[in-house]
Amino acid sequence: MESLFRFIARQYNWILVDLGRHLNPANWMLLQNIEELIVITAPDVLALYQTRSVLQTLSSRGFDKTRVKIVLNRNQTSPADFWVESIEQMFEMSVFGVLPSDDATFARLSREKYEFPADSPFGRGMVKIAGRLVKPNGNGPLRRVA
Repeated sequence: MESLFRFIARQYNWILVDLGRHLNPANWMLLQNIEELIVITAPDVLALYQTRSVLQTLSSRGFDKTRVKIVLNRNQTSPADFWVESIEQMFEMSVFGVLPSDDATFARLSREKYEFPADSPFGRGMVKIAGRLVKPNGNGPLRRVA
């Protein structure tokens, strides 16, 4: 897996890899070859507990916390500021992006293609995060992110 990742990294300027829910020996080997890690969490106790566990494991193995970004997924619209502030305090990190819970948009999506409208709440959140990933400061080289 590691040699495949190194090969792909030489072919493309920007790579996004889904490593799954847990750290394991296979994806741990990939982490040493990436520039940033995006941890997706949700505003529920189980997800936040699992996120804290992943962050502690990364820290104990020497993965620099400045290389980790947190994205809050399925955020409810009413307590949004509360969740973001609470998560930032809990993990002592800024929240990189927020994806709202947008069940109405997902209910209208075709099951044959996974395309969501960019003008939906979820779409606007994804566009904002994608823009921050590809060009974090508006210019400069692209980065490898998992």
